[in-house]
Amino acid sequence: MRVTSALAGDAHKIKKHGADARAAGFELVPAAFASLGDWGPSIRKWFTELWQEKIKDAKAAHEPVWPVIQKNLQWRTRISCILQRSNAQMLLSRAVHQESSCPAHAHRARASCLPDSNPYGRDGLAHSRSLSTARRALRVA
Repeated sequence: MRVTSALAGDAHKIKKHGADARAAGFELVPAAFASLGDWGPSIRKWFTELWQEKIKDAKAAHEPVWPVIQKNLQWRTRISCILQRSNAQMLLSRAVHQESSCPAHAHRARASCLPDSNPYGRDGLAHSRSLSTARRALRVA
């Protein structure tokens, strides 16, 4: 079995929250994803079983299966796009704001809290948090 960050994420989440979830009567399905798109084994198994059951239900009801398969692919695509968009935002934010001197953001991921920052970085790319603040200010004015 290959070791990936998604697999490590699964193990970490199960170790951290598994006992509490079982004690509360829940089944924990950790949704761990690697930054390059690999799915953790728990979420992959859960997702596959979910859609296999939906396909089986469609067959039992004598309905076409292709809409279920299409919906499955749409959800996989949506999850992949969200993951890659988040990766891009994180990388752009770190690349643009290397000079961050804000102690609350020592990790250098955001510099939107700096007093001289504006909704657009040096490269002209907008950052969602500062843009929403700027939009609110425009609505008030």
